[in-house]
Amino acid sequence: MVSDYNENMSGVDLFDQQKAAYPWKHRNRKWYMVLYHQLRDIAVHNARILYNMDHPNKKLGGLEFRQK
Repeated sequence: MVSDYNENMSGVDLFDQQKAAYPWKHRNRKWYMVLYHQLRDIAVHNARILYNMDHPNKKLGGLEFRQK
């Protein structure tokens, strides 16, 4: 069980690392706005991964993808 956790945890660590590189400057006390921003960040990250898989010769970094 511990080995499964450690094997799959690398994806979470990678996402956290990439998300920290492009933080959104928002500050809100409403829980639903915090949730909205978190889900939006996850959606943008997943969309970039899918884009890069679909366009292997034209991969975009996180900032380039967010600017497009």
